[in-house]
Order: sequence, then C-alpha cells, then structure tokens
Amino acid sequence: MSFDKKVVLTCAINGGGTQKGNGRGQTPYLPITVEEVAADAKRAYDAGATIIHLHARNPITSQVYKGGETAANTSMFMELAEAIKSKAPKAIINFTTGGGMGQTFEDRLDPVLKYKPPIASFTGGMFNYARYSKTAGKFVIDGTAQLSFATMLEYAKA
Repeated sequence: MSFDKKVVLTCAINGGGTQKGNGRGQTPYLPITVEEVAADAKRAYDAGATIIHLHARNPITSQVYKGGETAANTSMFMELAEAIKSKAPKAIINFTTGGGMGQTFEDRLDPVLKYKPPIASFTGGMFNYARYSKTAGKFVIDGTAQLSFATMLEYAKA
C-alpha cells in the first residue's frame, strides 16, 4: 500500500442545516459571526484541512439567509472569505451554492459570481431537507429543492 498520494480534506465550518443552541439536534459550538468562523477555519486549517466550505449566516439570528436577502448573503460570504484569508492565507475557500430555503438561482450564485472563489459546491438534481419534531409529532421543516438539467448546467458554467 502506497501512502505517497496527497489527500485534500474539506471542513464545513458552519453547515446550512445545523442550528445553534442547546436543544436536541443543536450545538452551542456553531460559529456564526465572521470572527468565530474565521477562528474555526484557522483551527481546521492548522489541523490539516485544505478546503474551507462556507455557508453565510445572519449573525443576529444565526439562520442561513433566505430568498430575497441576496445582498446580505453575498456581503457575508465576502466578509467570511476575507477574514479567513487573513488568518489562513493558503486555505482554499469553497462557497456553497446550496443556499437557504427559498433562495433563487440568482441568490445562490451571486456570491460566487461576485467574489469568484477558487471552488464552489454543486448540488446536482434534487435535494430534500426535513426536520422532524418528536414533541410536535410532525415535520417542522419539509422542503425540496429541484434542479433541472438546464439549471445544473447554468450552475456548472458559473
């Protein structure tokens, strides 16, 4: 067995579905602010991560930006990328194009087109996302993002 091949480790610092808090399915450790995300990105880079995968979150609500909040979403991605680059200049920044619920194609691609990170995520086909509340006995979030082949091609071109 040869171990001379390089490995590229990606670390998703602040995923899109994770919630900040102390309840079931939540974590108090989720970085939200620019400073928190940059500090965690630096720790991940120092531990061996090459790629830092990012989601932009509203620092007040801790939620991923929703559809129609394009300017705030793009601005946050740019702030995050600059802060991470100042702490870990060789880290490769990866913007998600998965976005938040209700985001349009334009909402999701705007940060990529304006900042032009070295890479961006690519969601192919359909993406289902749900959160079930045992207490309420129902799904409290139940969503689907459907991407046509034409839309996927546009993402790939971008």
